[in-house]
Amino acid sequence: MRRRHRYLLYCLLSLFAFALIALAVEFAPAVRAFDASAVAALAAARTYPGVSLMLFFTELGSAVPVTLIVAAIGIVLLARKREAPLTAFSITLLGALSSYLVAKDVFALARPDVFFRAIAVTGYTFPSGHATMAAALYGSLALSLSHALEIARGAEHTRALRVCIAVACALVALMIGISRVYLGVHFPSDVIAGFALGLAWLYFGNYAALHHPHLKRLNA
Repeated sequence: MRRRHRYLLYCLLSLFAFALIALAVEFAPAVRAFDASAVAALAAARTYPGVSLMLFFTELGSAVPVTLIVAAIGIVLLARKREAPLTAFSITLLGALSSYLVAKDVFALARPDVFFRAIAVTGYTFPSGHATMAAALYGSLALSLSHALEIARGAEHTRALRVCIAVACALVALMIGISRVYLGVHFPSDVIAGFALGLAWLYFGNYAALHHPHLKRLNA
């Protein structure tokens, strides 16, 4: 299977996962009960060092760090005239941002009770914007770095390094999602749905960049 076809398949699977979670949250009382019990259990088990650590990770998914990382990646891709990766990156980030904002208003689900929150937040809970953008941004970072290494040094010589980069980016995104539940501002289903939505846009952005004839030539 070609790379762009894999991206399309992964995009559809991610969207399917998001739809399943959304249906479960709306119509499965057991999911809501699990969400509530998970938030309550984590709130009861919180420690000061734990909160400090999770605040660090939640900040990595906040507006300022995300904007700085996006700007840095965009500048590098522009300077190197990498039009295909830049197109994929733009589609991924803009799509992820706009879709989670729309989804929050469509589902209009309340956040965990303020009693369980370690920080002050506003707005609806589903899906988690931090998780959506973490999957889209750090996924894009992993793919961009991996592709650059593959072009510069070859696939075989960089396999281990590319795996390390992918694992590191995935762990950062995962910790951002976990931090939102630990801090009591999201339910687990919000975070999982956010990951699925962000990954859908990650794969769609890369599929679109590889599918366009002009960009396929530039990316070769």
